[in-house]
Amino acid sequence: MACRMSVSSNPSVGVILRSVWDGIVEVVRSRLLYLLGGFLIFVSIGKAQSGWAADNTALQLALDALQDILIIPVVIEIYRSLILREAAVNAWANSPPRMWRMIGWTLVLWLLKTVPFYLSNLSPSAIANVIATVAAVMVVIVLLVRFAILFPAIAVDAPGASLGNVWADTSGRTWLIVKTYLIWYLPLLAIVVVAGLITDRVTVSDRLGTLGDNALEFLATIVLTVASARLFDWIGHQVKGLPAGAAQSAEQASSAG
Repeated sequence: MACRMSVSSNPSVGVILRSVWDGIVEVVRSRLLYLLGGFLIFVSIGKAQSGWAADNTALQLALDALQDILIIPVVIEIYRSLILREAAVNAWANSPPRMWRMIGWTLVLWLLKTVPFYLSNLSPSAIANVIATVAAVMVVIVLLVRFAILFPAIAVDAPGASLGNVWADTSGRTWLIVKTYLIWYLPLLAIVVVAGLITDRVTVSDRLGTLGDNALEFLATIVLTVASARLFDWIGHQVKGLPAGAAQSAEQASSAG
């Protein structure tokens, strides 16, 4: 049974680990076919990026955008499974407006993530380019943190699923959001480092290496999605249509209990 907790201003590291892990297990059990389909998408796009698109940066970025769009049905199913306890019913196809909103915001975030790639040659000054790139990356990170519960809100048709409400709900929750992501991304980063050290000493075919990279990228995407679903449960007061005053009262009651 998944670990679903009441609203809390600051869940502990243990609670976060348990909740996200239970969510991953639940998704594997209830959406396995979707996960297999999503993995094939990552493998196919990865093969293209390391093959016929290997020498074209713009084309690789476009393939990244395509991958982000193709994985949306899987992401929607995960959100609705964890938040609404909904059976697998192709929720992405049953509501075109929902799907189009997800695509639109996915492209917005893709553009934000792409901007830093084009700042390395912004001016003749290498220092200016580095400063511009670092500044852009910091801005993108801040925006990604503040958009943490936007996609789950759209996916479950939350009544207050607007950028303003998402911004309000994530206000003052930056550390919780970053902590939730880091708790799971740091182990994945460690796996990448260890895998790199192993491949430096053991001969691994390019095909197998690419497959491993695709698998880790897909796993990171699933972890991010589950973590976002949990954050929606914990801090998504106004996006659920709960007035700010009532949300504060619920949080105080939870803390007191």
